[in-house]
Amino acid sequence: MINRNDILKIVLCFLLLFLVVRNNKVYGQLISPGKLSEVHKNIEGVTNCTNCHALGSKGNSNERCLSCHKPLNAKIEKMLGYHANASVIKQNCANCHKEHFGRSFQILKWDTTTFDHEETGYALIGKHQKITCSGCHNQQFISDEAVIKFKGANNALGHTFLGLDTKCASCHESDSPHGKQFLGKDCQSCHAPKDWKDLTVFNHDNTRFKLLGKHIDVSCNSCHQSLTLANNKTVVNYTDLKFGRCLDCHDDPHNGSMGTKCENCHSVQGWNKLANFSEKTFDHSTTGYPLLGKHKTLACGSCHNPKISKDGISRTFVNSTLSFSYPHPKSDRCSSCHDDYHNGAFKTSKGGTDCANCHTVDGWLPTTFDIKRHNEEARFTLTGAHLAIPCNQCHQSPKQDNYTFHFSSLECQTCHDKDNPHGDEFKNASGQTICADCHDTNAWTSKIKFDHSKTQFPLTGAHQLLACSSCHQTDRNVHIDFTLKSGGLPVDCAGCHAKDDPHHGQFAQSAIGSNCDACHNTESFTMKKFDHSRTRFPLEGAHANLACTSCHKTETGSDGEHFVRFRPMKITCESCHANESK
Repeated sequence: MINRNDILKIVLCFLLLFLVVRNNKVYGQLISPGKLSEVHKNIEGVTNCTNCHALGSKGNSNERCLSCHKPLNAKIEKMLGYHANASVIKQNCANCHKEHFGRSFQILKWDTTTFDHEETGYALIGKHQKITCSGCHNQQFISDEAVIKFKGANNALGHTFLGLDTKCASCHESDSPHGKQFLGKDCQSCHAPKDWKDLTVFNHDNTRFKLLGKHIDVSCNSCHQSLTLANNKTVVNYTDLKFGRCLDCHDDPHNGSMGTKCENCHSVQGWNKLANFSEKTFDHSTTGYPLLGKHKTLACGSCHNPKISKDGISRTFVNSTLSFSYPHPKSDRCSSCHDDYHNGAFKTSKGGTDCANCHTVDGWLPTTFDIKRHNEEARFTLTGAHLAIPCNQCHQSPKQDNYTFHFSSLECQTCHDKDNPHGDEFKNASGQTICADCHDTNAWTSKIKFDHSKTQFPLTGAHQLLACSSCHQTDRNVHIDFTLKSGGLPVDCAGCHAKDDPHHGQFAQSAIGSNCDACHNTESFTMKKFDHSRTRFPLEGAHANLACTSCHKTETGSDGEHFVRFRPMKITCESCHANESK
């Protein structure tokens, strides 16, 4: 039988069931562990428990949670995101997301400082490591439409980590330094997360302009320069650049004279690494150094090939151009290629050692250092016969292998020592022979201005008309000897006239003397008047008027030469007049 207490329990159960059916709130207050959070408050109540909980199972039902959280379920099914991680996917949602702790309770709490973001499938590297969670997980960056719709409907867009895209542009489009140049392009194709300026992942070969040769070493900003947009924002221009022709970027140093196709001569290995270059048609004047004179016929390598060597040529090049097809000479001066043949002789001269100071490109000879320049710039003025002498006659070196342009002395003896016809006859106390004391530059033998009166034998009478060589000769007539090294020329008449003595030695023992000037003077050998009183036979009476030949007859000597007999002669009357008495 049923007792009274049992009946009471049954009544209480029905009453309690009635109350539950009538008022879920009362039930929740009686059997729920606590109020739900703000985002789940719409499913609070006993009749809604099975939205999250499965009867007979402890805790939440993952399937039931994901049936509501469809955006998250979609990522898990694709094995994307943190919830698809092997260490998470098998856990119960309630292990991390606590409920029934009131309206203001945060369903998810964990230490973001120790969270390994790599478990989400998106590792934080580089600059991303220093960004706060909210720096990226911000509703302005949510791009997943399903997440936007679901979270928006529940007013939870500001409280979710879902919905972000891994593409850089999803977060950085607003602060892109490129404007709209790379719409649809992934930033990671050029940039690395550790630093925007790190472009090691960028490969220019993937663009429409593959970098080759010297272009590889060109800095980016050489081609990609700043551009101001309509909104006054400044960006670097990377797209829509013209590059079909070299002239789209490079100035034409030839001003159109070589055509517009640079590749006809040049290559990307460098402007000076020439390809398909025609030396025959190249206009060298475009370099600023036109080829003139002898330079016209030279092969290019004569000046531009460092490996070619030639006597007298020592080319010097700009070091930075040595790798060029045609290295540049250091300057346009002759000395850049030509050795100084004169070994610095003109180092201190006007114009210096530059060949162009005296020579032209038409040839080394003739030089431009003419007589006028010689007389204006040199220490030795050319006059007289020197004007007609070839340069090398004076300037040839002693070894005949070069030229001498500087002389220790400008005296005549410096050049004429070897052909000095006088030897040391006229050297002074210093041992020098001063030719100019007697000669001038017009000729050795013309207008000799020697003052003979300074010698022991002043010239008088007919002697003044004689050529120097009449008296001053050597036996062999090799050169004129003016001093006769054996003792000098005699100053008495017989010293010179002994061989042509017309008297055949008649006056050798004469009281008058054997010297000619006893009877003759230098005006003429013919005597106009002779003082006969000086002899043993003074002329008196009729004798005074007789002609000399009346007594002094011509005879023939033993040598067959005719001469006039002057002595010895008889002085008695009969010696001349004996025949007259008969």
